[in-house]
Amino acid sequence: MAMRRAVALATLCLALSAGVAAADSREAYKLGVAAVEATRFDDAARFFRAAIAERPREKVNRLLKTAYVPHYFLGVALAESGDCRMALESFAESERQGQVQRSKHAGDLTDRRERCRNHLRQVRDAAAEVEGLLDQVAERRDALATLSRTPELAAIWESGEPSFDARQRAAEDKLRSARELLGEGRDQADLDLLDGAKNGAGEAMNAVEACVVGARERLGELNAATADALEKVQDAEQSARRVLRSISSLAPYPRRLGASVAAVDQVLASIVESKAGAGANKLSALTDELTVAVAALRRAARRPPEKLARAAEAFFGGEPQTSLDLLVEADFSRDRRARSHACLLRAASRHALWVLGGEQDEDLIELAGLDLSACERTEPPVPTVSFFSPRFVEFHRATLAAELIEGEAEGDAEPGAAAEENTAGDEGTR
Repeated sequence: MAMRRAVALATLCLALSAGVAAADSREAYKLGVAAVEATRFDDAARFFRAAIAERPREKVNRLLKTAYVPHYFLGVALAESGDCRMALESFAESERQGQVQRSKHAGDLTDRRERCRNHLRQVRDAAAEVEGLLDQVAERRDALATLSRTPELAAIWESGEPSFDARQRAAEDKLRSARELLGEGRDQADLDLLDGAKNGAGEAMNAVEACVVGARERLGELNAATADALEKVQDAEQSARRVLRSISSLAPYPRRLGASVAAVDQVLASIVESKAGAGANKLSALTDELTVAVAALRRAARRPPEKLARAAEAFFGGEPQTSLDLLVEADFSRDRRARSHACLLRAASRHALWVLGGEQDEDLIELAGLDLSACERTEPPVPTVSFFSPRFVEFHRATLAAELIEGEAEGDAEPGAAAEENTAGDEGTR
């Protein structure tokens, strides 16, 4: 007996609880329907979820003309809010329970389901289109990155206004923004966002393509300039080698000429080492450097004037008088180097005639000394015993030493002389 009363009490409690839950779900359901009619779809979705949480089973009574289809209405609210994926799940659950088909909402559910499916197909196609465009942009971006790593462009990639580097980064930003819009549009099934992503992909493609075209044009210009500079440096190289071959018979070279030959050889070595990978600027610099070195070599290797050569041949052939006669008549005023050598040969010829004359002609030796004094003002070559007699070499050294001592003495005397002049002036004034 007690057992029966306990079971009856428990059954009554369950019935009362179910009644309360039903009352709560019906109220939430009514609020949700009212929110749908007022187009407050976010509120409606919240009310229908609350109703489903209390009473998930749908129920349609044709006789009483009542319907409790919260899954269907949740699908409506979600579809109107733009969440077609969740809307389709709610519609599918409503159909699975089999009640909505008995209500007036059956046709609307079918229409809404098809609209949602069509919308998601459009989203899928639009996303695929944008993804394809972005893949194309990425390919062109990779091509641009490859261009940026070429030695010619790498050297100037960050220069200019705007630089290729700045344009590349701007294109990367557009690509990144388009990808973000694609992700948002796909997640939210939002065609407007996907349309924005498509436009962004187009802008990114235009930016990347413009940078690629500009970089290729600049690379072409740089390659053309490099080819032109390479041709010029090769011509200069060939010309320098011809000059070196033309003077090879003069080896072993005198000191000055040897230094000029070494300078040309050094630049030629730099050209051989650098020209394979050098740009236009480097090649042009090498060409200029070689041009200067070859010009100096030509000056150092320049053959003497005919009269100077004949005079030298006569002197070194043992005919100092003939050498002197030729040098006295010659005019080398426009050729400093020839003038300095002529000066030295003239002094050597007079010194030789003085020695051959028994060292009696004081005028000859005095003139030889004057020649050497004049030579010093033209930076002449220094005579050596390889070409001149030891006595003349010593005479040259002694003459220059005496002139140096005399010059120092004159320098010391100048203040005293000036003082005497001032004193004389004072006396005259007095």
